[in-house]
Amino acid sequence: TDALFPDTIFQDFVSGHVRLFSKDKIIAFERYFDDQQLAALNGIPVGSNVELPTELYLPQVVAFADSETWVNLVHTGTESASVTLSLKGDQGEDLAAPVNLEMEPAQSIKRDLVELFSLVDPGSAFSGWVLIETDVPGIVGDAEVHSVSGQTMTAIPIQNSPMGSFVFSHVAQGLGFSTSLALLNPGPATAIVQVEVHTSDGTLLDSLSISIAPSHRVLRFLKELFPNLPELFGGYIKVSSDQNIFGLEFFQADNLDFLVAIPAQPIKPVF
Repeated sequence: TDALFPDTIFQDFVSGHVRLFSKDKIIAFERYFDDQQLAALNGIPVGSNVELPTELYLPQVVAFADSETWVNLVHTGTESASVTLSLKGDQGEDLAAPVNLEMEPAQSIKRDLVELFSLVDPGSAFSGWVLIETDVPGIVGDAEVHSVSGQTMTAIPIQNSPMGSFVFSHVAQGLGFSTSLALLNPGPATAIVQVEVHTSDGTLLDSLSISIAPSHRVLRFLKELFPNLPELFGGYIKVSSDQNIFGLEFFQADNLDFLVAIPAQPIKPVF
């Protein structure tokens, strides 16, 4: 933003959001960074011609043990919104009392997860997911995840469209790198999920079937799901489910020098 806006407008600036308007369709993303960390976010379609749901999900948040999550919400609608955030565990259980927020049009909120839900340090790493419910459409945003006392950072966009078939287009496993998956079932029925790991030439290396109960989440390293998987740098992961679910992939260095969150890419189940 330094090249777009003069430095003077950022005096005493703490946080906010950028909104773009164009008469033509465009692709946009942002990078934000300091001398140690870098994160990127794709632009989120909003406006009168975009249907935004009133039930949203953050498939992964963390806290404590040198990790923290900042929840960012932006209200892009035209009416005041009542927003309820619920912090959940892997079995869909409440990990804290729900939080109610009121947001006005064009308002943005950035809150630390611990402060937001009044969490108490359990003495170990804390992991969960967040359900966001609002009475009017227009809420968008992301979670900004920091690990190892600010050494690494990644951004996780709020999810609003569960999918039946999707892929993650890269795998990094071995030589100091790890891949993990988060699969969240938001629906009322148990999801039967097939997970396949393929090489870059399409060869199937391994597959498994997972049952995910309603409001449950599976969060596992790839080497936990597929203990016989060889070292792999390239290829892709295909996920197919009989119920629409959310998927998120993480790449990380085993020494946590970097951490990247990758949303799933939807596909038609044709291969």
